[in-house]
Amino acid sequence: AVCGLACSVAPQQPITNVEIKGFSALPDVYSKYSRDQLNEIAAGGTLILMQDRIGGTVYVRHQISTAYSDGNLNDTELSLVKNLDSISYYFANRFAPYIGRYNVTEDLLTELKGVLKDGLAYLETATEGSKLVGPQIIAEGTEVRQIYRSTEEKDKVYANVALNLPAPFNKFDLHLQVI
Repeated sequence: AVCGLACSVAPQQPITNVEIKGFSALPDVYSKYSRDQLNEIAAGGTLILMQDRIGGTVYVRHQISTAYSDGNLNDTELSLVKNLDSISYYFANRFAPYIGRYNVTEDLLTELKGVLKDGLAYLETATEGSKLVGPQIIAEGTEVRQIYRSTEEKDKVYANVALNLPAPFNKFDLHLQVI
């Protein structure tokens, strides 16, 4: 059910606090475990489906990935993990027509760098669904750092790209001042 939900939204879209269909009751989460116990379970890297009360909405408590790493959003947040996977598949498809058809030359490296830059430009502007979700890549900080021929394997090209991925909005600190 969680996989279906995650696949039904844009790769970069978080699913924390999003309703999950197919369940009518999860009584253990509101009757068996305390809030502190649920926090401890989540801190250990477990995605929890939540229901606050009888008949209440069933939702994802926090979109924790199976690669949970305390303090590392890139590994912990499912939207960041699936966004990076989506981007890697996107570029694998973009470069597939070149592999095995050309020789490693300066002209090829220039062409591949252009394909990279063009793909990044697309991912920096393409949004699916809500504009509040935004594009898959944030332009600021994203850049092609290097593209070069391997010195060990003459038929291999390396590319190094810095990606700035959008982070999920998990926290909000509001200060109200009465005057």
